[in-house]
Amino acid sequence: MRNRALSVILLASLVAACSCHKTVREPRLANGPEQHFSLWLEHSPTGWSAHCDSGCSWRDVTLQCNGCKVHVDADGIGADVAGMPSHGFAFVLDDSNGLRAHGVQGVRWLDLSWGCASAVCRAQVSEEGVHVSA
Repeated sequence: MRNRALSVILLASLVAACSCHKTVREPRLANGPEQHFSLWLEHSPTGWSAHCDSGCSWRDVTLQCNGCKVHVDADGIGADVAGMPSHGFAFVLDDSNGLRAHGVQGVRWLDLSWGCASAVCRAQVSEEGVHVSA
């Protein structure tokens, strides 16, 4: 009976550790002050789409790209990660090994990762982290 209770506790701990989203809060990046922004990212097998609620000079953008790195900042989205100057916030999305974002400037986090059970994954990203939509 005691082994069964321990097994149930262990299983519950594993389920909690493998939740659908992960919010990572890292120290502020050295590249400029934190910039407030809030946007919704949607990843599908064909690429990325985003809707910005605040902190961007754009409202809706899309990029057809699978297995590539994508640069997102206050001015837009693009596949040219190295060649894009950034104003305000900036991060790089990578879908080659799960869904990940690497902070470049204007965010509190350094690296985020998340996933969803369905092929289309929707998450809200801000300067504070990520929240996966159910």
